[in-house]
Amino acid sequence: MVSVGRPAESLALLKPLETGTQASPYGAMWVAATRTCAFYALGQTQEAIQAKAYVSAHAADNASAVINTALCANDLDAAAAAIIAQLENPETRSDTLFRLSRYKQAKLTPNGIELSRRIEALRVRVDIQAAVARVGRLETVPLFGGPLGAGF
Repeated sequence: MVSVGRPAESLALLKPLETGTQASPYGAMWVAATRTCAFYALGQTQEAIQAKAYVSAHAADNASAVINTALCANDLDAAAAAIIAQLENPETRSDTLFRLSRYKQAKLTPNGIELSRRIEALRVRVDIQAAVARVGRLETVPLFGGPLGAGF
């Protein structure tokens, strides 16, 4: 819901899951990533930093949540490092190439436009392009993706 401009509603929906006790480690990372993005969208920087600290401490539980969090925090270096690590891992490589590929975009919210811009900035980085070239290629897919193409 953050990507469609409803960060306060996202936080309200996630409130029961804040402790992480009702979610798997993988799921708890999505909760923390979404909370981080919502806090940044609301301008609540201190809360965002605290939620992001959880993501950083549990990075091995969900690499895609790490990338989403870095995108919301506008930390493109951290996002690039996580993407490159996924590209270097044979188990996550195909999915990462798929997610980095370009898709038709439906109408985006202002938040979606900004996150899409950040993903594009990652796609054109020399380090990302070199990592992609070592393991495969990106495609332009003539299908509609979500608010961020295939997203992370």
